[in-house]
Amino acid sequence: MSKLDDLSAHGQPQIEQGTGAGPASAAIGCEEDAELEEVIELHRQSVQRDPNCAESRKLLADLLIVHSRLDEAIGVLDQSGKGRLILDWLHDKLTVAMRETDLTLAGKFARVLADVQWGRAMTPQSIEKPSPSFPVTAAKLRHDADQFDFLASRGILDSEHGDLSAQYRAVAEMLDARSRDARIPLENDEFRALWPTYNRLLHIRPTPRVSRAISNHWDAQAVEAQYLDVPPGIVVIDEFLTRAALQELREFCLESTVWFANRYGHGRLGAFIQDGFSCPLLLQIAEELRAVLPRVIGNRYPLR
Repeated sequence: MSKLDDLSAHGQPQIEQGTGAGPASAAIGCEEDAELEEVIELHRQSVQRDPNCAESRKLLADLLIVHSRLDEAIGVLDQSGKGRLILDWLHDKLTVAMRETDLTLAGKFARVLADVQWGRAMTPQSIEKPSPSFPVTAAKLRHDADQFDFLASRGILDSEHGDLSAQYRAVAEMLDARSRDARIPLENDEFRALWPTYNRLLHIRPTPRVSRAISNHWDAQAVEAQYLDVPPGIVVIDEFLTRAALQELREFCLESTVWFANRYGHGRLGAFIQDGFSCPLLLQIAEELRAVLPRVIGNRYPLR
């Protein structure tokens, strides 16, 4: 039975990995690349035969995600029309990858989940109702307006988004006139102008790994000992991250429009991996923390 026949029988490709070096391994790599494309094409044909089959789309998307072809996977899932079913599947795949400590794979599924769930900016003509979202609050709108101004000052937001900050501040003033802590469902027609951009991934800053994320200016063994052996188990760590990691992480937080959660008091906002708060640097920090604090974190606590 060939690998492609095996795919038809079991629904998943079986790609053997070459281990050699030089021309022989390059030839093996080319063969594997060609076979991968054949497998992907088989899955595409399956989707074309039955566009409404969610399982076919998930198998194709899974293969594309594993091989880092995330934009292609997003396109496949965006066209599914299955909404909650697809989102639940992506969330389950993300959860499994995190529990198995495969943070690279988790990052891929997180990126696709965030994009499929929240999407990029949409035109008013292409959206009838917003996806269920967090309620609109004045504090959240002002934060977003400030971030839009910041992104415009860096040339990241262009003219196609219009004067978003003024639009958001006008709605914030309207909410303030009702109640300082007003929380209004986004689905209300009075917020129609916000639907194309509110809680959308207008920009995610590319933030790669650095040479080292966790600083070596603190003693990890001493920190673990104090946390575990000295009640009440509180430790303050100065210079926790390297300068490079801290600067890159700060830039990611400043630029990325991922601050969606506003269920907290006093205008505080939150961001989560499944909503776009994910980048290679954040995953590197998680990986290094496991290694430097094996007694406190290690593999004892699955990430969620």
